[in-house]
Amino acid sequence: MKITTKSLYLNYQKKSARYSINQYLYNSQMLKAFSSSLSADYPEDVECKVTLVKFLRARKWDLPKAEEMYRKKMTWVQQRQPHLIRQEDVQSSIDTGKAFWHGTDPNKRPILVVRAGNHFAASGPDGVEQDLKFVFYIMELGMSMLPPPPNNQIVVLYDRANFSRKNFDTSMVKNFSCLGDYYPETIHSVHIIRANWLFSTLRAIAAKILDPVFMSKLQVWNMTDEEMRKEMTEKVASKENLLKDHGGISTGEDPKVPYHPTSLPKQFLTIINGDDSGVKHE
Repeated sequence: MKITTKSLYLNYQKKSARYSINQYLYNSQMLKAFSSSLSADYPEDVECKVTLVKFLRARKWDLPKAEEMYRKKMTWVQQRQPHLIRQEDVQSSIDTGKAFWHGTDPNKRPILVVRAGNHFAASGPDGVEQDLKFVFYIMELGMSMLPPPPNNQIVVLYDRANFSRKNFDTSMVKNFSCLGDYYPETIHSVHIIRANWLFSTLRAIAAKILDPVFMSKLQVWNMTDEEMRKEMTEKVASKENLLKDHGGISTGEDPKVPYHPTSLPKQFLTIINGDDSGVKHE
């Protein structure tokens, strides 16, 4: 038989199809095994396959590592109880406007706006604890707004306007590093705008602490404000979903959004909206 480019391509397609089917079956078996290994301790939680898949993906479908991660998350949730944090508990942090939810991207992923210039390092253990509570409060609020799979993630818009040395907080960098363990596969992308030379130092430090997969999701917008605003409306969200400062037309900046906690089972696991029918196995 004569070997042509077309025949090679068709053969490649067949192999790819077989691989996809085998991978799907393997992932399905792993998900079933994962659910079974946790069912005795968390009978209600394992019904949410979307959550389980996120833990498996975060550990590259390594069952023992995914189970360890899941149990660590459950211990953390029972100890910290982030879903019980009330708006009044973090109102002082909310009033700074340093982080709030505003708009969605074209796939309905909620956008978290972070204004780095509005954050100052906490003084003392109480201040650090307050910052942690605020981070968990913001994340729990975001979990309640996630769209169904496969877009059940968030977009972070990290604005470094007015950022200087006084806003740099190494403890917060470390605190954010834990989010990958407690909210796995939740961040779709992080857009860092108005980056300057100081950001290079920040990124170098973060690279030693944060997960490489997370670091790959960082997109740095090192350009003029005019160029940034144009790019934002083309690549991140529509003008209706962006603030004027970011190229949009929205004036609805209001960090004082009421907190609507997600529906939680008895073991306090944050349930991600949706069912497993839309899960894309990788």
